[in-house]
Amino acid sequence: MVELRTPLEFAAVEVKVRHKGCWSELTSDHNVVIRTLAAKVRDGVIIGIDEVKSNSLRDFRNFMRDFRRSPRIKDVLDVKLTDERRRTFRLCFLEDYESMIMGVLSKYTVLRIRDLIVDGVERISFVVPVNEVEPIRFDMMRLGKVLQYRAKVVDLDGEIFTSFDLSPQERYAVSEAIRRGYYELPRKMKLEDLASQIGLSKPTLEEYLRKAERKLLKRALSDIEFYRGGEFE
Repeated sequence: MVELRTPLEFAAVEVKVRHKGCWSELTSDHNVVIRTLAAKVRDGVIIGIDEVKSNSLRDFRNFMRDFRRSPRIKDVLDVKLTDERRRTFRLCFLEDYESMIMGVLSKYTVLRIRDLIVDGVERISFVVPVNEVEPIRFDMMRLGKVLQYRAKVVDLDGEIFTSFDLSPQERYAVSEAIRRGYYELPRKMKLEDLASQIGLSKPTLEEYLRKAERKLLKRALSDIEFYRGGEFE
């Protein structure tokens, strides 16, 4: 007879910390905001890919000058301008593993992570099993001044999006709408024309798209709210 285990509970955690001795302190001196796109621990270092948004090109250059000088940074592998109008750059680099937030979190069962670095404060949001909440808090306190540490039990289904959340009809409608230019600006195709081409009535297609858009936007709302503090006028 198979013994059923107690279902694993998960918590959404939000932390704000001033990380002593970290390059993130540079955001207090330069008009930039930063978020991590990817981070991987390998051979004792962290390979990071970050998005850097600056108030001006001069601000970014000054930040990069000091960033390269930081003792925490091992090497800057690549710097790429990704959006000139929004002054957004993608930065790939190697940094210390020890005493770094990503190094700490790599030891735990982190299922989803977002971060935003503004004015010298690292704001991190992640989902972990409930029994890891307190050990992570203890490790964070060793890194610097923890300004906030909040955790709440969540339904994992509401925290992780998969395409299975859309019905087959909704996935088909959205993918065809994107592929055929319905969402382009300006639109390359009207709704009635799209419906005709994929063999649906206009009301049916409109219903599929609205349901899919509602699900996708509800999932995106938490990201929109989280990153809202990282904008320059």
